[in-house]
Amino acid sequence: MLNGIFNIQLGLVHEKSGNYDGAIENFRAYLQLAPSSADAANAKEIRALISI
Repeated sequence: MLNGIFNIQLGLVHEKSGNYDGAIENFRAYLQLAPSSADAANAKEIRALISI
C-alpha cells in the first residue's frame, strides 16, 4: 500500500504544478494498486476532472 500512497501524493503534486499527464499517470497507478481503498473515489474524480 505504501506505493499506492506515494502514487496518489505524487499525482496531487503533479496536478498542483500543472503537469496533468503526470497526475493522470500516478492516479491510474494508484487505482491499479488500491482500487477499493478509501481514496479511490477521490482519485477517480480528480482523474476525470483533469482528463477533460
